[in-house]
Amino acid sequence: SVFGCICMIIIMVAGHAINIGLNALGSYVHTMRLQYVEMFSKFYEGGGKEFEPFSLNSKYIKIQEEKIWNSRQLPRGSTQPLPNLILLSSISFTDLGAALATILSGIGSARGVGNAAQAAMGVLAEDSSKFGKMLVLTLLPGTQGLYGFIVGFLILVNCGVLGGAVPTFGQGLAYFGASFAIGFGGMFSAFSQGKAAVSGIAISAKDDRNFSKAMVSITLVEIYALLSFIVSLLVVISVSSIDI
Repeated sequence: SVFGCICMIIIMVAGHAINIGLNALGSYVHTMRLQYVEMFSKFYEGGGKEFEPFSLNSKYIKIQEEKIWNSRQLPRGSTQPLPNLILLSSISFTDLGAALATILSGIGSARGVGNAAQAAMGVLAEDSSKFGKMLVLTLLPGTQGLYGFIVGFLILVNCGVLGGAVPTFGQGLAYFGASFAIGFGGMFSAFSQGKAAVSGIAISAKDDRNFSKAMVSITLVEIYALLSFIVSLLVVISVSSIDI
């Protein structure tokens, strides 16, 4: 049924998200386990002398105030504020990165879903009872657009447009670079997944027993979109904590 197909798509998307989160947590937990449980408890032996850094004991201490250079406000060696052009450039790069991630992956999904929809409508013209299966196969190339939207939204949240602090010029470039992975990876994988969906619709139209085989084959293309999404997501999450 159509309701069952929609529920399956929701479960697939949620399952992918949970799987990514569990694996990301597992990579941290298992590393800590190997260090603190396996190595420290069996091989590590504390010893040596306590570290005592060299220091100068003086009766009088001269305190001198020193201004710290901030790349967001003052150029090094100058007391004049940075030109607004540099601040605008950092925001422009982050906005351009968010747009790039969303637009490119959206173009790929639109083309993939459009090609699959054309093939599906040809099948439905002959047999409308296959609407549910055709809908599922048609929607599969559309997930890349969702991945690009998530990355673009997170960039806008972290760069000061929808929240967060205004990024430095280096952080703006990092956000811009992070968008390339899901932008181009999502676009090209959506193109390929759309072609696979058209072929899957063709074999499913001939025999309903081929539907599950078509689903597996089409979903395999999704792996590379997920890899691009994970790379972009990890970079976007970590940029705000890096002073560049």
